[in-house]
Amino acid sequence: MANRERKHERHATVLAIRFVVAAEFVTEYADNLSAGGLFVRQAHNLEPLSEVIVHMDLAGFDSFKVKARVAHVIDGETAARVGRQPGAGLQLTEVPPGFEEALSSYLARLGRRRDFLVLAEGGLCTKLLEDAGFRAQETEPGMVTEQSLSGSAVLAVVVSKESSEVFRDVLSVSPRPVPVIGCHCEIDEEPLLAELDRLVVLR
Repeated sequence: MANRERKHERHATVLAIRFVVAAEFVTEYADNLSAGGLFVRQAHNLEPLSEVIVHMDLAGFDSFKVKARVAHVIDGETAARVGRQPGAGLQLTEVPPGFEEALSSYLARLGRRRDFLVLAEGGLCTKLLEDAGFRAQETEPGMVTEQSLSGSAVLAVVVSKESSEVFRDVLSVSPRPVPVIGCHCEIDEEPLLAELDRLVVLR
């Protein structure tokens, strides 16, 4: 289905959620959140049409418990064939008071990703950041202060974990605090995007 035909615009995001199946709590990440439902990576063991309870944390807002129905499941074999992640699409069926307003505000803020610039050490994670919707620009310790002072659109500086203290020392003289996130893109993709989304919501 084309994007323009969707009832609700979808936003790529990463959310830590908990859902209950047979009284067991499982931690997963939500991807492609929308006002009507969400896709949960690696939840492909769920039964289609089964009911689940989702404990959802919206950064900067609150935690909510919502009921959902498993609308579709993409198993590992199908995912590999179509180039997608295995998981399950959940349709929200019952939500608590205040959830829709909070979710609407949350999604609106996530839609602002393009408004923010993320500085990346030596091009680290640049493709990942751009694919996620952020503007990304290469930086080094000697130029980060000038870039961080060039406007309020700088959201954070993404660096290798080994360089994080160097960048924090350089930025300690900046009149406007800029968060420094140390990561390894290959293994820290989800935590990195989750932290950047949290910063967007708080701005």
